[in-house]
Amino acid sequence: MNSKSTKSRRRKIPMFNLKELEEAGKIPPYSHLRDPLERLALDEERKEATKNTD
Repeated sequence: MNSKSTKSRRRKIPMFNLKELEEAGKIPPYSHLRDPLERLALDEERKEATKNTD
């Protein structure tokens, strides 16, 4: 039988929503609205940009 004390001791898993992540700068704005092909093209551009800076 589960008691309330063990349930309250369980680690709470933090939940993130997209807006909070965008504001924190973890993901680029509106990235969830783009289609996968566009996202793939942007990832390729980012890779090229990072290669050029090295």
